[in-house]
Amino acid sequence: MNPKKIKIGTLNVRRMRQTQRQQLVYNYMTEKDLDVLCLQEVCFTDFHPDKVNYKFAVNRPGEVGGTAFVYKSKINVKNICKGINGRVITADIDGIK
Repeated sequence: MNPKKIKIGTLNVRRMRQTQRQQLVYNYMTEKDLDVLCLQEVCFTDFHPDKVNYKFAVNRPGEVGGTAFVYKSKINVKNICKGINGRVITADIDGIK
């Protein structure tokens, strides 16, 4: 039995707000062929560069920075849980918590 491999990265986006800068995140993900990219200090609520091949989950209550992750659409994501203050977001990703 072969264990499933998922490539995961992390990135502090430092309150990045501009849609053009989201393209840099997208480029990083595709260049590294990451399945999931976890983000810190997120100040946006939607991820624009590629809504067909990638999905976005965010925990950003109000106007504060929060946490998020971008993941390939083919990845099975369930049970997304968000902490009250935006600092934590968890999920079951292809059977991994």
